[in-house]
Amino acid sequence: MTPSATAPARTGRARRRRAPAPAPVGVGWSVSGLPSTPDGISFTVRVRGHLDRRIRTLRPRCDLAASCRHQQEKKRKEKDKPLTKWAASLPSPPSRPTLYSLKPLHQQGKAAPPPFSAGSSVPGPLLRRLPPPCRPRSRSAASSAAAPASAPPAGCPVSSFAPRCAARAPAPAAFRPPRAKGPSPISGETLAAVGEGTMASEAEGQWVLMATGRSPTNIAVIKYWGKRDEALILPVNDSISVTLDPDHLSATTTVAVSPSFSADRMWLNGKEISLSGGRFQSCLREIRKRARDFEDEKKGIKIKKEDWEKLHVHIASYNNFPTAAGLASSAAGFACLVFTLGKLMNVKEDYGELSSIARQGSGSACRSIYGGFVKWCMGKKDDGSDSIAVQLADEAHWKDLVIIIAVVSSKQKETSSTSGMRDSVETSPLLQYRAQTVVPSRVLKMEEAIKNHDFESFAKLTCADSNQFHAVCLDTSPPIFYMNDTSHRIIGLVEKWNHSEGCPQVAYTFDAGPNAVLIAWDRKTAALLLQKLLYYFPPQDKDLSSYLVGDKSILSDAGLHSIEDVEALPAPPEMKMHDQKFKGDVSYFICSRLGAGPKAVADESQALLDSVTGIPKGVRL
Repeated sequence: MTPSATAPARTGRARRRRAPAPAPVGVGWSVSGLPSTPDGISFTVRVRGHLDRRIRTLRPRCDLAASCRHQQEKKRKEKDKPLTKWAASLPSPPSRPTLYSLKPLHQQGKAAPPPFSAGSSVPGPLLRRLPPPCRPRSRSAASSAAAPASAPPAGCPVSSFAPRCAARAPAPAAFRPPRAKGPSPISGETLAAVGEGTMASEAEGQWVLMATGRSPTNIAVIKYWGKRDEALILPVNDSISVTLDPDHLSATTTVAVSPSFSADRMWLNGKEISLSGGRFQSCLREIRKRARDFEDEKKGIKIKKEDWEKLHVHIASYNNFPTAAGLASSAAGFACLVFTLGKLMNVKEDYGELSSIARQGSGSACRSIYGGFVKWCMGKKDDGSDSIAVQLADEAHWKDLVIIIAVVSSKQKETSSTSGMRDSVETSPLLQYRAQTVVPSRVLKMEEAIKNHDFESFAKLTCADSNQFHAVCLDTSPPIFYMNDTSHRIIGLVEKWNHSEGCPQVAYTFDAGPNAVLIAWDRKTAALLLQKLLYYFPPQDKDLSSYLVGDKSILSDAGLHSIEDVEALPAPPEMKMHDQKFKGDVSYFICSRLGAGPKAVADESQALLDSVTGIPKGVRL
């Protein structure tokens, strides 16, 4: 067949024209827009094989003589020498996404790579050593816009802990990025999280963020006993309590989160306990639901609201008073847990809402969110949204009151408050009468007594409500016995003294346990009360200082400096059995006063968890 007249004549051996090469593609750096050669011939990159192989030599779109190809290969090798040397110095690829600095290399004291130009190819060692975030991660990368090499990609936080990424060139829609060998590149979700700055830190994600708080216990003067809803812990009546000084009776809790934690864990008084209970999970769920964005610029930690759900927590809690012995240890513990979790997760400080969450852990815990005198409103709504605690007066309102606690037994009670309430609601007619008829009027009278500093009314209401609460326990089937003989002797001592004086000097109240809480109307009365108590319940050993904890200055006010002073005490005139003493019946006494609500502990040395491992201090991994 004769060629067309317009077709150019061919010389030499006929050659088959090669198909056009694909459009240029950049892997880590932009190589699009290659300039033309002086001869007007454009070049494109032709990728063969996988990413970890060398990119083949650039081939022209038109046919070139063998000599021309030889010259182009020689030029390419000369231009690749400095780049290949620089790429060989890069570290090996990490096994997981590594966080790099976004600072340009020349600001880090390193030599910047030479720019790409026409006729050059990317050496294999460079591709193998690229950080994972810089590798093509999906076909969607073909539509990403290119950015200057000196600026971070869109979405990456400008932080010294963000990935070091060079600009990515857009790939043509028709091009399919080659797949790399070896470990799979970072997933799109993980890369997006890093790019958005969801969680970044100084040590490649192995950070531990902690918060520590301290919360006081509270003692009810109008008792809460009985629930109308077990799941939401909604009471059958209102209640009023006094918050004690956290320096004397409190729970300290440290909570921590870290990407390295594999599960939620908790330690109580040094012993690990399960967090699978519904009450713990309710508190965690409600706090996580209200968590907000958090950022610590100093530590380089940034956590978005939605990421709190993905982070596991470690919790360590310690009570400086007996647990489960009728001194509201669960109230202090859950109030401290909710308060400290709220601090850690940047929850808005709405104490009414926090009290509602603490209530779902332990009913009386809602009252420990406040200091001073606190009322827990039973509420009327079925969802419990109006069953919250409110402060009637702060701790400074009636600061003359002194509280002495006789720890009769620090052993765990046989019948827990939860099971005792359930049995009373089901079997005690007295509980229904008390909740519907007696308590509403007592609450109003107690509020007036607190407002007017009326100690006589305060004492009578406190003692009467304590006695009725234990009467309900006896009216339960089977009957519940929380007090013992020592408790009854203390009641007899106070009642006889109040009667001999003609007006109340001291109020007593007992929670679900044998331990007596005695409230004196001033410090002088408290000193006289301590003398009477030590006369009938002297210490077993000679160490007086360990027999009374808390505010030890009350011993000086009572004139008691040694065990000899205790032995020299005169018998109380109102008591008939002067010679009978009950040594050893009381374990020890605690002297306290009204106190404030929960506080954050800023001193990191008081944290209960190790700041590196997130495990309680002194516990081996």
